[in-house]
Amino acid sequence: MTIFPEVETNNHSGWATIDLETLADAGLISGATGPINLNGLYRTAEQSSHEQFTSAFLPIANVEKGKSKGTFYLSPRISATESGTPVVVGDYQLKVSTIDGCQIYGEGKWKSKAKNSATEGKGVSTVCINWVWLSPTDGTFFSQATVTGSAAAAD
Repeated sequence: MTIFPEVETNNHSGWATIDLETLADAGLISGATGPINLNGLYRTAEQSSHEQFTSAFLPIANVEKGKSKGTFYLSPRISATESGTPVVVGDYQLKVSTIDGCQIYGEGKWKSKAKNSATEGKGVSTVCINWVWLSPTDGTFFSQATVTGSAAAAD
């Protein structure tokens, strides 16, 4: 999942509040099992977060503590820049910190309800986020997420 942040930290405390982050998978979901076929769907999310960074320079910053919450969408991919109507919609909350190998490590819960989604379920999610340079002057955060849980197909 690629994250496109616009972050400014408070240089005195290191805290940053991000009102809206847009996240998008770099690829399609694969290896999913469950009551409906999620393989081949495209995951996007919108979240807000409040995190304390060790530095205002994001390529070397780690998150000491914080939290994120948002809504995720699993949709068919229509084109390289467009997704279709979401099949699954759910919410999540993460507690964030740093562990070896992850500048930002998040751990938390997700849930989806049948009124908004083809499934109703809940589970846990972990995410490991690191800064990657795309050119000598530009970069972004890339993350790897693991999502587990149980769900039932909606009627």
